[in-house]
Amino acid sequence: MSNFCPNCGGPLGPNDMYCPKCGVPIMDAGNVGSMGSSMKVEESYRKDRTLKEQFFSYKGRLNRLRFIKRILLIWIIISIISSLRVTDPGSMNIFATIISIPFIVSYFMLVIRRLHDLNRTGLCCLWLCVPLINILFLIYVYCFKGTSGSNKYGPDPLGTSI
Repeated sequence: MSNFCPNCGGPLGPNDMYCPKCGVPIMDAGNVGSMGSSMKVEESYRKDRTLKEQFFSYKGRLNRLRFIKRILLIWIIISIISSLRVTDPGSMNIFATIISIPFIVSYFMLVIRRLHDLNRTGLCCLWLCVPLINILFLIYVYCFKGTSGSNKYGPDPLGTSI
């Protein structure tokens, strides 16, 4: 048995079925023999645990509810920052613009993950830059149900999670 997780490289115990660090199922000849050779491992959705995984990752899938909650949080924060610009039109305007950049990047990362749930490539987020089409695109992203089951971008976020 390998002593390290093939996904994250974290150390594994001799009887670990899942990586204690990242939660990925660990399958090898030793574990399969102890549980039966007919066992099939299904891919499970791994919930985002860190701030970076929640807002600054473009890998994986994001269902509608989590997407909408995270987008609302970003909109609230950007609204607060924008209100700072109105109160002090001088140097605060440049500062608020610079502070807004990570939130805009996070918004695009969330849209990419939502597109992955819809089984679309992240490049489709460029439709946000086209006037009028961006409105139809956002209706699609916010309202349509994601792909049921696993797709090429990962397991179903509404399925079983680790």
